[in-house]
Amino acid sequence: MGFASSWLDSARELIESPSGFFDGEDRRDGFGYPLKFAAFSFLVSGVLSALRIVVYGTSVESSLSMPVAAGVTLVSSVIGGIIGMIIGAGLIHIFVALLGGENGYSETLAVMGYSSAISAVASVANLVPLIGPLVSVLLAFYSIYVQAKGLEIFQELSFGRSIVAVLLPVVIIGAVFFVLMVTVLASFMALSGMPA
Repeated sequence: MGFASSWLDSARELIESPSGFFDGEDRRDGFGYPLKFAAFSFLVSGVLSALRIVVYGTSVESSLSMPVAAGVTLVSSVIGGIIGMIIGAGLIHIFVALLGGENGYSETLAVMGYSSAISAVASVANLVPLIGPLVSVLLAFYSIYVQAKGLEIFQELSFGRSIVAVLLPVVIIGAVFFVLMVTVLASFMALSGMPA
């Protein structure tokens, strides 16, 4: 229970006072403790998502039994979470570097690793019907704030530049996705003979 207890204390402090947490956190090697912290956060999220499948029977493909679907959800939450976090931290770090960040990729990865605790809290919220999705959306916005506070401290950036570094990859990826969807839709309409 040692690491789980430490994780819970850190997650609570991170959520209650992101500035205080990041100011006092000296385990900044993103490939060490923060990665372990993130893996545990994604494990908690995966367990709670699997529990939601078992309790509510949601997101179960007709070809999969409930236990198999829960197991797939658990494993994919951890592996997908870590891979997504590593890639996301890389994209954010490009903008951190362009905006004058003082430290390397491992510092950005550490911020993303610690911020992953919010995904575990969102998974708890998702267990509550109706209110859970609303709380999850609010936590997603709060996660942006937490990540920006972490970058402000770990990368020695202004808070404004930190927000820009967090949001620009989302905006760019969203714009690319939108353009691709419009292109595919226009191509489909052209092939089917429908007026554009």
